[in-house]
Amino acid sequence: TEEEAVRLANDSVFGLTASVWTKDVARGRRLAEQIEAGTVTVNEVLYTHGIAQTPWGGMKQSGIGRTHGRLGLLEMVAPQHLHVNRITGFRDLWWFGYTPQAAQLFRDLARRFATGQVTQTALLLPQMIRRLFERRN
Repeated sequence: TEEEAVRLANDSVFGLTASVWTKDVARGRRLAEQIEAGTVTVNEVLYTHGIAQTPWGGMKQSGIGRTHGRLGLLEMVAPQHLHVNRITGFRDLWWFGYTPQAAQLFRDLARRFATGQVTQTALLLPQMIRRLFERRN
């Protein structure tokens, strides 16, 4: 049965590639979608490894990661965020070095946001501006 074929195909610790052979392509696609493998072809074999746009890699114990395609490219890069503060005359509100007044300001901000009093935050603007001009260490 189809169910038994899928069960047998998935009854493995590996899952790099599989193929389904059938005269009924729609049926083959339905079966292929149930197979636990990184690449499943219908009426084909290994050619997909030669297509640079298709991600290549396995499931289960058939390795980790991908090569080829967008996913393969992302496996090979190490994204890095770099931020340079170009405004050097001010400190950010959240910078460490909290005075008792700054700590109270943060508590007040958190309380107002948590209780839905966002418009009341405007009342804290003078304190926030003072915080921006505190001496940088």
